[in-house]
Amino acid sequence: MKKFWQKTVCAVSLALFFPCVGMAADDVISFNKAPADVIVEVTDGIVDEELAKAIVTYREKNGPFKSAEDLRKVPGMTSVIFGMLGPSEEDGDVVYEAEIPTGMHSY
Repeated sequence: MKKFWQKTVCAVSLALFFPCVGMAADDVISFNKAPADVIVEVTDGIVDEELAKAIVTYREKNGPFKSAEDLRKVPGMTSVIFGMLGPSEEDGDVVYEAEIPTGMHSY
């Protein structure tokens, strides 16, 4: 039982001190910071692995996205996907915020 608590405390400590890069509370990600796997996960399949990698490659080659419209320049970003994402600009960054269905609680 002692090892269980040691592992639990260690896991919680790591989660608090090393949060996922590019991801904040309430499933908000920065397209300028998040790695491809986080983009896929948080967008819940709106962005597939191939497009997520294209987003990361584009920003590495061209620098950070300055506006939400810059995401449209990423190869493979269609109007439909862009519309589903509804990216926004927040504090000089381009972000995606997962929407929580009505009636559900955010924890």
